[in-house]
Amino acid sequence: MIETGEKTIMEGITENWQAVTALLGTVLGGVVSYIRMDGKVSLNKERIKHGFEDRKLIETDVKEHDKKIAVIEKDIEGIRKASDRHADAVEKIKDILMERGT
Repeated sequence: MIETGEKTIMEGITENWQAVTALLGTVLGGVVSYIRMDGKVSLNKERIKHGFEDRKLIETDVKEHDKKIAVIEKDIEGIRKASDRHADAVEKIKDILMERGT
C-alpha cells in the first residue's frame, strides 16, 4: 500500500467513506450527464439558469397571488360591514313601521 505519513490511503478512505462516496457520486453523475448530453455542458448550465428563472417566476406568482387574496379578503370584510349596515337599516325601518302600525 502507498504510505502517506502515518496512515495509508486505504485507511483514510475507509475513515472518510461518506465524503468519498459523495465525491464519487458527484463525479459519476457529471460524467453520465456529460455523456447523455453528447458533451454539451453549456446546455446543462442553461437548464440550471432556466430553473432559477422559473423559480423566481413562481415566487413572483405566489406573491401576486397573496396580494390578490389580501384584496379579496378586504372586499369580503367590506361586504360584511356593508351587510351589517344594511341589516341595521332594515331593522330600523322595521322598528319605525312597527311603531307607526301600533
